[in-house]
Amino acid sequence: MSTAGAGGAMKGVQSESNGSDRVGVDHSTLKREASGSDVSYSVTLTGRIDSVWAEAYRILQADSSEFRRLRLDASTRTVSFVCRAAEGHMQVFDVLERLDALIKRVNRQTSGK
Repeated sequence: MSTAGAGGAMKGVQSESNGSDRVGVDHSTLKREASGSDVSYSVTLTGRIDSVWAEAYRILQADSSEFRRLRLDASTRTVSFVCRAAEGHMQVFDVLERLDALIKRVNRQTSGK
């Protein structure tokens, strides 16, 4: 996998993590791998991912078509997604914004648990 070329632009959309146990997205870790007409992306999460947090993520992700492409691998603390190569960088930024929104929802839902 190689690092995406838009690294400088990614700094502007980096998620904030409030506290060491809150989960956030480290946009600087965005990686891409081209495969035909699709491009697979992965990004690393920061903070504490426990079984309660991972289950809340899974439920919210499965219940919304907006989040369905955002696949969590809790063991590697990564989220992966696929975009069509023709969709371009703006689609990737849109997906990352959706991921930020999903992470915030999961953090709110699991806070205090």
